[in-house]
Amino acid sequence: MSGYASWRPAGGMNTHRCVKNVNGTSADRYAVPHLKQKYSEFASYPSTCQVLGCSDHATATAHVISCDGRSGGSWSLVPVCAAHNNHYQTEPMYLKTSAQTVRLSKVRR
Repeated sequence: MSGYASWRPAGGMNTHRCVKNVNGTSADRYAVPHLKQKYSEFASYPSTCQVLGCSDHATATAHVISCDGRSGGSWSLVPVCAAHNNHYQTEPMYLKTSAQTVRLSKVRR
């Protein structure tokens, strides 16, 4: 992993979305079959982790919630590396400006 983005980016909070992992989403009740494929129906799936400062391969589609007030508390999905999609990763993460999030409600239909 190239580094956590728990620091504020130089451009400030308004240039990069701030999200936190939704812990416990690996439980069966949150399972969404073919999550990567469903994400790709709404946005292009990148090859690298979408956390600012990380260049590791995107191997997971994380359930996240905004911690900067931009999404009104709804859950979203974002491609990240294994280290950023982990239950111990509880710190806020800043996303790259190019990161595309997809609301979970869109893929669960």
